[in-house]
Amino acid sequence: MPLPFTIPDQTMTSQRSFPFKFYSLLEDADKLGFTDIISWQPGGRSFVVHDSKRFTQSILPKYFDQTRYKSFLRQLNIYDFSRIHHGPNKGGYAHRFLIRGQPELCQSIVRVYIPNKTKGGKPTTACGRSR
Repeated sequence: MPLPFTIPDQTMTSQRSFPFKFYSLLEDADKLGFTDIISWQPGGRSFVVHDSKRFTQSILPKYFDQTRYKSFLRQLNIYDFSRIHHGPNKGGYAHRFLIRGQPELCQSIVRVYIPNKTKGGKPTTACGRSR
């Protein structure tokens, strides 16, 4: 089902890293009216995906080179986002540098590298790829 608004073309955001693209996505959700799919949570320090199917079909391909929700979740893990398991924002995700109204903090959201001795001692990303 087509969305009742236009999302910026992917080529406009292709040069930016995942954290900056993702922050823009959350801001666009408010501006363009798709907060029923994904939105900031109260307090502006976490977000929640309300409708993973519509997110995967309509939003994800416009912002990222991904078409699977599982790949999006893997990206969140690679960038050290945490799932919220308790409290009023349960089910959402947070990162200490993802704060509404402070896009400049996105530069501090970096990929997590995990030492892995099975890859010849080379550091790998959270998904197991060598750097």
